[in-house]
Amino acid sequence: MEEATRWVHRLRPSAWSDLAVDVVLAIVLTVLAVLDVAADEVFEGERAPDVIAYGLVVAGGVALLWRRRNPVLVAVVIGIVMNLYWLRDHGAYLALLGLPSLYAVAIYEERRKRAWIAMG
Repeated sequence: MEEATRWVHRLRPSAWSDLAVDVVLAIVLTVLAVLDVAADEVFEGERAPDVIAYGLVVAGGVALLWRRRNPVLVAVVIGIVMNLYWLRDHGAYLALLGLPSLYAVAIYEERRKRAWIAMG
């Protein structure tokens, strides 16, 4: 019974390190974003996803690994990735990457810096 209790304790999110949580979150969100791009319906005037589109999505997902250490830089990198993706006439929104980066800025950045970022 003691062995089972130890495993249950290890599975609790409070027992995980911050890096482990960031890695799992980045992997899950990257896989979901890639699936979103792959399943996106291509309308007239849009390009079908290509290697560069998938590379941009993966680059945005990898940037999420640093969301606790430098959330503003992660938000900027993901913003650039999303804009490059849209400028290439692809249709997916990539909200799975953009929203967690904005959340990280709101939670992990100090208040004064957040105020300056919010004002533009």
